[in-house]
Amino acid sequence: MTTESDKQLANAERLAPVPFGPNGLIQFRTLDDAFRLSRAVFDSGMAPKQFGNAQAVLVAMLMGHEVGLKPMQSLWSIHVVGGTPKVWGATALALVRGSGELEAFDEDHEGDLENETRSAWVRIKRKGFSEKTYRYSVKDAKRAELWGKDNWKHYPDRMLLWRARGFALHDQFEDVLKGLRTVEESQDDQFEPARVIVKRRGRPAKTKPESDSPFEGQETAADSNPVPAGEESTKIFGEILARLGREGKTTEQFLEILRSNHVPGAEDAKRLEDVPFESLQMCLDHWEDVQSHFAEMKK
Repeated sequence: MTTESDKQLANAERLAPVPFGPNGLIQFRTLDDAFRLSRAVFDSGMAPKQFGNAQAVLVAMLMGHEVGLKPMQSLWSIHVVGGTPKVWGATALALVRGSGELEAFDEDHEGDLENETRSAWVRIKRKGFSEKTYRYSVKDAKRAELWGKDNWKHYPDRMLLWRARGFALHDQFEDVLKGLRTVEESQDDQFEPARVIVKRRGRPAKTKPESDSPFEGQETAADSNPVPAGEESTKIFGEILARLGREGKTTEQFLEILRSNHVPGAEDAKRLEDVPFESLQMCLDHWEDVQSHFAEMKK
């Protein structure tokens, strides 16, 4: 079936060639130009896994464009956490350095790791403003329940520095970053775990809901309570696999349930890894509904 979007893309592909500017850089004249590149990138299979369609690739490119990133830079610099775009710390620093507004920048560590007095500091000065110093310590990491996790065990100095840097850049250059926070900084937020807002019709006890889908009317609250990326998503993924093992079910059977119930991000997923971890968390929070579907599969 040909969708309206497919027709628009087909028409866009018949437009005049998109010109290359100085240094071989692509110059977009219209939104259709950008969409054509988005479709080419997605169809090539080289788009990051988090972007599930050409439209998502386009939005990432447009988001990157707003902060001064080139189209292909945007795809590997913009990271979506809980439906909200973030920018990696290295990219944030590059944007700030390129703004011409950074007068002085320095960063280092102090204290000792063995007795857990270690901290990272960032000294930053924007033109026309006083110099500021930001610190992030082991104590801060413990408070955020980060200390002891895998990355913090292996790269404690680097992780401390990313946090201090993120806070400094966000506070002093929010206009340059257009309000985008760093991925590393956002992992410190004390959000509740991803939860589900359940909107179910009333029904008598011990009867099936009007809909065949126990997930109907549910929506993730990831926009307001995002789950940190990286280690947390790995934890969620591991818990799903463990529960499937206890149920004696395969990942394909699990995916079949997700697809049939239109769980967000699962309809086109070919592997469990392709399902957004917010949706996996939703399933964990309502595992009894998943179990009821497994029971139906046996009949």
